Amino acid sequence: MKLVWQIIYPIAVYEILTAGIFLLFPDLQALAAQGISAAVSLVILGILYARGAADGRFYTGRTVTRQDETDRFRVPKAPAARFLQCVCIGSVSCILFNNLIVLSGLEQVFTGYRNNMAQIYLPPVWQQIVLAGLLVPAAEELVFRGMIYGTLRQRFSFPAAMIVSASLFGLYHGSVVQGLYGICMGLVLAESYEHRGGFWAAVTVHAAANLTAVFAEHFA
Repeated sequence: MKLVWQIIYPIAVYEILTAGIFLLFPDLQALAAQGISAAVSLVILGILYARGAADGRFYTGRTVTRQDETDRFRVPKAPAARFLQCVCIGSVSCILFNNLIVLSGLEQVFTGYRNNMAQIYLPPVWQQIVLAGLLVPAAEELVFRGMIYGTLRQRFSFPAAMIVSASLFGLYHGSVVQGLYGICMGLVLAESYEHRGGFWAAVTVHAAANLTAVFAEHFA
């Protein structure tokens, strides 16, 4: 029961804050409200994550060593090179998974997906970049990788923690199409958290994926 609570409460805090922002500011666009909620969540949950990581309650990922540069993951030790690698992984994953969704025809079956996407792409581009591209990914990574995956990984193997956290990430998105995309991205993000530098590696991959989607929508 304690483990279930440790997994649920980060999502609950994030959702309660989001609902509260919508209630306080009913005229705000959905992305703006989510961005404010993400900013507040980063402060509140960030303090809890930092304390938990210091106390050993959250797994924070493997330390990247020189040996990693020769293994099958090819993880550069240099921070700049690792950052660029994470950016490439995020962008490629976004393009790959979105193209698979298009080819599958799921967009035609579950038409609400396009309406949800339209709400994200409705605000000015700069808001999409700052909110959908930076703030929201950071908050979601704090919740789903830092706190949820970090809790699961302390008790279970990497594959088990990766699959469970990715599944929860998909369910969180609340629709079939976004949920499938979320599961696929969740697997990639957990792998990045595990092998490529922890929380900030996962944030970089997630942000790169979201920014790729924004740029593709407006400039492709």
